[in-house]
Amino acid sequence: MAVAKAIEPFVYKHPRWVTYSSLGSKYLGVYGWNNGIKKNIPRHYTAFYMQWKVGPQEHIHHRPNKANFEMDEWGEIAPVQNPRIYVVYPDQFHEGLWGGEGVIKGLRARPESRHRSFVPPQPKFYWPKLFRGVVYSEILDKYIDMVMTKRGMTLVDEAFGFDNYILKTPVNEIYAWKLLKLKREMLLKLADKENFIGGKSSVYEKYGEFC
Repeated sequence: MAVAKAIEPFVYKHPRWVTYSSLGSKYLGVYGWNNGIKKNIPRHYTAFYMQWKVGPQEHIHHRPNKANFEMDEWGEIAPVQNPRIYVVYPDQFHEGLWGGEGVIKGLRARPESRHRSFVPPQPKFYWPKLFRGVVYSEILDKYIDMVMTKRGMTLVDEAFGFDNYILKTPVNEIYAWKLLKLKREMLLKLADKENFIGGKSSVYEKYGEFC
C-alpha cells in the first residue's frame, strides 16, 4: 500500500497490524506525542489539547437513567446502559455560544402502512434553536455579539457572568474556538495589572485568582 513520503518512516517502523488495529491506533497516538516534532511542544499545551479533544461530556440531548440496574417486562434484571447520542459540531458552533449543544443526525419516521417497506428512511438533521444575542465581558470591557442558544445563556447566568463562565468551565465543555480565543485574551489582559489602572482595579481583584 502506497503512503505519503512524509509518513513512510512512521508507518513502516511498526508492523502492519499496529497501524490498522484499534489498539495500535491508540499506541500510535501516544507515540506521536512523544517522538518527532510533537515532543518539543510544551506539556501544558499537550494537556490542554488532550482535554479539548474529548469534547462536551454532559448529557444534553437526552436524560440518562441514573439507576444501576433495571427490571424488564419479563422480570429479568440487567445493568442499565446509557449510550451517548452522536452529535455533530459544525463550523457555526465554533463561532457562537451554543452551550455544548450540536446537530443530531436522525431518521424520519415512515408513514404507517400495512405493507413492509425495504426503502431506507430519509435522514434528518435536528438543529438547536438559535438566536442572536449579546454578552458583556468585564475583563475585556466590551459587548460581544454572537449566535447562541438558550442553554448557552442559562450557563452564563448560572456562572454569574460571561467571564466566570469562560474562565471556570473546562475547555472540553466550552469547545468552541471563538470562546477559547476570548479566554486567551482575558488571561493575557489579566497577566498585566497595569491594564486595570484608572477605576478598574475592582475588576482585577474580582478575577485575579485566574492570573
